[in-house]
Amino acid sequence: SLRGAWRRLALAARLAGVQREPCETRAAFAGRFAHALEGEGPPILAGELAAIALVSGKAEFGPSGLDGADRGRWLDAWAVIARRAPRLLRRRAGRAHPV
Repeated sequence: SLRGAWRRLALAARLAGVQREPCETRAAFAGRFAHALEGEGPPILAGELAAIALVSGKAEFGPSGLDGADRGRWLDAWAVIARRAPRLLRRRAGRAHPV
């Protein structure tokens, strides 16, 4: 579900050392998480994380919910994130805690 995807992203962000601030928008949080995944390089998964943030906010707060295009957008973004994020998190963990 979209709500489950957002919760998983929040957990992954915490594992990467990014905590969502109480007054922070979903988009700002997604942007900080994308930057944290790559460190000093260009943001990784920024577009996909932004799509999940946008669509999840629309689903939760929008009066009409999601349409088919929104559903397709978040499913496509989630497929990319689910495929790439575990490797990126492992790489970030390796940088944060050298052996």
